Amino acid sequence: MEKYNIVNNYIVFEKLGSDSVGTNYRGGEIQEKKVEKHCLLTEAHSFLTDPPALWKRVRALVEGIRKQNIPGLYSPEDIIEEEGKTLLVYPHLNGKTLEQILIDSAQSKTAIELEL
Repeated sequence: MEKYNIVNNYIVFEKLGSDSVGTNYRGGEIQEKKVEKHCLLTEAHSFLTDPPALWKRVRALVEGIRKQNIPGLYSPEDIIEEEGKTLLVYPHLNGKTLEQILIDSAQSKTAIELEL
């Protein structure tokens, strides 16, 4: 039986790669002892979370983007801070990353409007 890492109510399945925000993992949300929905868990790079004053500003920006509730904007649903690590929980999009969404937007000449 394979052992998986569990953080809060999320299970970490496999490492997918890294990007400018952090290391990405395929994960799942645990509800009533089983995985109910898949998600992307991003362990934020330490240079974003340390020092705490910088992380406070980054977190405010990330939460501000989420609160705008712009359809199609890929923003974290939850932020977990545990054992010196910061995990951003993103909704699962079939094969789409933020970079891919931005590339698709540029290719189709569709603007992504942000109002902060």
